[in-house]
Amino acid sequence: MKVIKDSLKTFLYYFGLLEAVRKYYNLCIKECIFERKTMKVLRFLLKNFKNIKIILVKNQNNILLKEAILFKEICKKAKLIMKEEEVFFYNPDFFILPIYKIPLNLYPLGNITVNYAEVLNKGILGIEKEIKQLYSNNDKNTFYFALLETCEGIKIYSNRVRMFIKKQFPEKKS
Repeated sequence: MKVIKDSLKTFLYYFGLLEAVRKYYNLCIKECIFERKTMKVLRFLLKNFKNIKIILVKNQNNILLKEAILFKEICKKAKLIMKEEEVFFYNPDFFILPIYKIPLNLYPLGNITVNYAEVLNKGILGIEKEIKQLYSNNDKNTFYFALLETCEGIKIYSNRVRMFIKKQFPEKKS
């Protein structure tokens, strides 16, 4: 059994599908209230397969840049849903699955606590301006380019949300 599992893992990794399969499996387990009953997980997996959106991240050697590009693409494709009685927009689209390779022993960052005071004081445009300055002063450093891609993703997503709210709820102020 271990040989089959390892072979499948190698196959999925080779085609850049390992992270997508891991993410979808974990989503299925979570939706099944962490019960690992095979039939329950399989039912959820099949029922929600139609909701999946795939994002292909082309060959980038830098893992940080891959993650930034992935974030930007998620911001472009995420499903937007909001009920009329809601006043705060929060709707992560967990059905977006990445197709890309990362080293097997390296996992991308998860949640990071944001310095909200800085974001509120400077705004994304102010932060982006500072990053552009650092980027130009540091010989086009990939780290700063990845941060700029992330800022671009945030701007794309916020514009999408703004347009969504204007269209769906014209009486709400955005």
